[in-house]
Amino acid sequence: MNKYFKPASILFYIVMLLVFFFIGVYAGKLFGAAENQGLAGGAIVLGWGVLFGGIAFIGSFLMVRVISTKNIVLLNILLFVLLLLSILFTYLNYQARQALKDNPEENQEQPERKPVTPTTMFLTKSKFDKTFAKVENTSENEMGLGFFTPNYYEFPVLYFYGGVNLEKSINDHTPQDSVVFKQQEGYKLSTSYAPPWLFPEHLKLDYELMAFKVLGIGNEFLKVEVNKTTGQVAYLDKTKGIYKTWPEFLRTIASLELIEKKSQTVHIKPLQHASTIQVDFKWMQPLLIERNWMYVKLLDEHHKEQGKGWVQWRNDDRLLVRYSFFG
Repeated sequence: MNKYFKPASILFYIVMLLVFFFIGVYAGKLFGAAENQGLAGGAIVLGWGVLFGGIAFIGSFLMVRVISTKNIVLLNILLFVLLLLSILFTYLNYQARQALKDNPEENQEQPERKPVTPTTMFLTKSKFDKTFAKVENTSENEMGLGFFTPNYYEFPVLYFYGGVNLEKSINDHTPQDSVVFKQQEGYKLSTSYAPPWLFPEHLKLDYELMAFKVLGIGNEFLKVEVNKTTGQVAYLDKTKGIYKTWPEFLRTIASLELIEKKSQTVHIKPLQHASTIQVDFKWMQPLLIERNWMYVKLLDEHHKEQGKGWVQWRNDDRLLVRYSFFG
């Protein structure tokens, strides 16, 4: 009975438990136990490790009973070497994962970042046709439904899809291309890869600004204009950023101005036949938006209030106000 409590035997129990814990963890990964399990995947793999370690721990008592003390010492040496190798391998694997986080375009393990081979297939109309079935052009004056801004830091890779089946999940589609964001020194946003055709409605990454004009909304997709010059369109995963309708978007703009100030008037009510307000102003600050009308605060060139009133901000699909992000 004393053989079970000898130092070599006690050490044998411990190293058996630890070594087979690592074996169980990597066996779980090898057999895909965590695939498509979301956040539960880590717990499942950990459970494999506990199961293997527990069985080995119990088995070690049976082995001590039939193996000589000399052989137990030899086994301890072998198991200790395996334990060190397991720890080293785990550490190196951790460092590799951290490196992939710093270079997200190389990360092909996370399910929401499916591997994409960057291409230049959209440089010509014929090549674009082969991938997206057809080129769709948007009118220069088409307002769209609003704007989509990527969530750069939570999802540093933004995928573009073409030829989608809107009745199927986004997980059933393969992205055609992507733009990869990175954070430079001084916390400035940049890209490590972007398609040559990418030219969204608004782009100024040093101010963390990239906004795509939204042309359509599906269950999981947004149809957006990816090149405002050619009118090329693609589809995005709408959960990978923030979508704002025109009223929501304009409410975030600090100051607006009328495009045709001479012909546009400010009214006391949101009606064309309502009385007008005669006051000199340069900027407008939106307070409330109702359909085609906007209740605004009227500001002079020094941004001092000169009054309030209603202006028509759109006419069908034509924008009647000019906005600027930077004054």
